[in-house]
Amino acid sequence: MRNHLAVRDVLRIDPELRDQYAAVKKRVAATAADIGDYGRGKNAMVQAILAAAGLSDAERALIDGNQVPSHDEVPR
Repeated sequence: MRNHLAVRDVLRIDPELRDQYAAVKKRVAATAADIGDYGRGKNAMVQAILAAAGLSDAERALIDGNQVPSHDEVPR
């Protein structure tokens, strides 16, 4: 949750990062085969935003290791 708030807060105050993130999201969305590809495609940009938010290397490494489960893996 902290990472989501950190991304939100940084993008609110840094128009350059916000524009870069928007461009990455559009590019990745146009080419990603699935949600996993989409997440991996945005990862470097998200990591840069989290670094700008002041998250430590260790915190960013934990976030980097999180993978979005496939549709089949989500409990129902």
